[in-house]
Amino acid sequence: MQGPKDVQPGGTLTGKPVRRRVSKKVVPPIETTSLAAPRAKPVSSADTLPIKKPAKPAKPATKKRTEPLNFRVASDFRRAFKRAAAAQDCKKVELLERIFAEWSARNPT
Repeated sequence: MQGPKDVQPGGTLTGKPVRRRVSKKVVPPIETTSLAAPRAKPVSSADTLPIKKPAKPAKPATKKRTEPLNFRVASDFRRAFKRAAAAQDCKKVELLERIFAEWSARNPT
């Protein structure tokens, strides 16, 4: 014989627990008229000034970088290289290219 917890209000026996409906509270709508900002006057094109974008510095012409170059270095070297690139305000790959170009100029093959 099964206990009273398995009897649904309709009198049927089930192995599932009885789910009770939760009543939903009704929330009154918010009055939006007091929240609205006052309307702004339309602006004509004569009242506005043209926006000038700051000129970007010219980047040196480089070939597309499509090939990966992966190798491991010591953590001290990595930190020093990263700081050097930041001090020169360039990317690490740009610093490597500059260094290699200078080395190649000094050591022709």
